[in-house]
Amino acid sequence: MIQYSSLKLTPYVKTQMSSAAAACRVACSLPLAGPTNTATVFDGPRFKGDGAASATKPPGPLHASPAVADAAASFGAALASTEVLSARESEIAILSVAYAHRASAEWSVHVGEARAAGLEDEHIAALARGAVPAFAAGSKEAAIYGVAADLLAHKRVASGNYAAGVAALGEKGMVELVSVVGYYVYRALTVNTFEVEDAALPAGVNPKAPWDADAYPNRAGVVKPTTGAGAAAVAK
Repeated sequence: MIQYSSLKLTPYVKTQMSSAAAACRVACSLPLAGPTNTATVFDGPRFKGDGAASATKPPGPLHASPAVADAAASFGAALASTEVLSARESEIAILSVAYAHRASAEWSVHVGEARAAGLEDEHIAALARGAVPAFAAGSKEAAIYGVAADLLAHKRVASGNYAAGVAALGEKGMVELVSVVGYYVYRALTVNTFEVEDAALPAGVNPKAPWDADAYPNRAGVVKPTTGAGAAAVAK
């Protein structure tokens, strides 16, 4: 039997193993379904709201509580005009949240936003598989992903990733990043609870797992969405 503890691993292999473990922690940290109360079964359609969601408004169900919807809209508007994070950088965090929470409508809308903001397909594909994107070591993007991944997997940020985040973004940028992650976790929980789906998905894309179409975009028969269609159901 091979004693793995005795093997000498190169720094590259150690880095790859660490990245794979981190990706697994993010992808596997949340169950796809919670405990079921078998005493009561709700089999009807879930509340979708008044349909008033748009590119600048929160998910439709929130409009049942106007005060909550207004507050959410204000917070979302502030995060849409962050001063440190670019739109491309924000989308790295948002797609990380959408995949970790398996929030299908949030993913299908924001993958188009991410492409429009310039996020490359190779990085989107990695996020769609729950893998670590191949951002350059020490880059701003790598720091952003590290902080977001820590928050999603552990609900806090390790000292090393915090230091990298502050070095790349400053304290103001860290506040923006944590706010983006928190806000889109809130949205993910909302669309998951009320089972909001993107009615404008291209034919052939699984509405329950639209990230599959982006995970392997060159695979035969896979449809890759190119726009953020469906924003009327789940706004940015």
